[in-house]
Amino acid sequence: MNRALFVVFAWGVGLLVPVWSQTATVKPTESIATEGGVPLMKDLPLIGGLFQNRAGEATRWIQLGKVGSSSAPGSQELDLATRYLMQRLREDVPELREVVFEVRTVRRTSDGKTFDKEGEEGLRLAGVPVAVERGVHLVQQYLLARDQYLIEARVEILACEPRTTSKEASTFAISTPEKRDARRKVLQAIPNASVISAPSLLVISGQRAQVTVVNTTAYIKDHEIKMVGTHLIADPIIDTFSEGVFVDLECLLEPAGAGVLMNGKVRLVNAARPIREFKTSLADSNHEVTIQMPEIRESGITFEEVAIPFLGQEAVLVIEGLVLPSQGDAADSTPVEIWCTFRPRPAAASNEGVVIGRDQSSGQVFVNFPESVVGADPAANAPAKVKFTRDGADQGRGERTGGWHMSGLSDTDRFRRVAIYRVTSGAAAEGDLVKTDG
Repeated sequence: MNRALFVVFAWGVGLLVPVWSQTATVKPTESIATEGGVPLMKDLPLIGGLFQNRAGEATRWIQLGKVGSSSAPGSQELDLATRYLMQRLREDVPELREVVFEVRTVRRTSDGKTFDKEGEEGLRLAGVPVAVERGVHLVQQYLLARDQYLIEARVEILACEPRTTSKEASTFAISTPEKRDARRKVLQAIPNASVISAPSLLVISGQRAQVTVVNTTAYIKDHEIKMVGTHLIADPIIDTFSEGVFVDLECLLEPAGAGVLMNGKVRLVNAARPIREFKTSLADSNHEVTIQMPEIRESGITFEEVAIPFLGQEAVLVIEGLVLPSQGDAADSTPVEIWCTFRPRPAAASNEGVVIGRDQSSGQVFVNFPESVVGADPAANAPAKVKFTRDGADQGRGERTGGWHMSGLSDTDRFRRVAIYRVTSGAAAEGDLVKTDG
């Protein structure tokens, strides 16, 4: 009997300390020009302008602060948040001659010591002074708004009877609460529906989010000949493959609160059963061995910059027409539908901190507190003992072990004031709220 798989994402948002920073002492190490700063052959006035005297122009470099990129290390592909911001600058401040993404080395001061921090990402704006100042103000507003949000994803996977119609994979935003409720009633009415899994994750707006619900299977990929005494031994080489649902999302909350902008890739993978096998003789040996060759079946969809408007307190994106390939007859493949629902959650209080990072090797966490709590010395003034909470539920406890205050950073940079905590019980994750314990 055919069964359908429905993956439902529930997202929420909360308050983070802003990340914007502007640094005066910098030296460039690498520059990546985007389409906004690269003239085209058809744009002759702009090309001619490159050779004109730029007297009276202003140039500013604005540090963006790393939130998490969808690009692989070393890649020059810009993430969704940066592309969105650059497009806003071009549209809202058309007088800007140049909007260029740059990676620079920034000189910082901490505890009286000066050091160079490589790999800082930012935008270089050039044009008449009034336009540049407008651009700087827009970037500042955007970054402050962007980093006030966390995105929490709760993934519900349900197995149900399949729909009777088939269609190509596509995405659409639910435009009204009535359409949302009507579609959910249809899904809820499907016989034999059951929840398979419900994992959760937490990311910052603009950061990459990955969800996988998979099973991993081992198989004999090959054999290796080994000499044991006077005998040849065929030692199996074991490999694995994963089957299930792979979801890779990059989600940006529109700073003005109009909705959500999303990039995404969904892969649905299964392997045919039984696993295909064949027998062969190893080189320099008449010994016969069995090697397995999995037949991986895959379907999916990739989408970019899908706009999802808010319906009151939530925005809903539906990805339909997907199919989880069958392990047997192709006719038994499982239809899949994915729901992405974005909901707000309360902001952090003025006396609370936020976990902004974690040292995997030591288990310590880095916490940003408001200046009103820690002043200029988080190592001494941050709460000695804290508790970590998520959605009002306790996650664990921690004890302060140190901290830092970087005077070379803007006051809006979340790494300017950081307290370090050793987790003494439970666990703490990026985005957890931090409160005084006791």
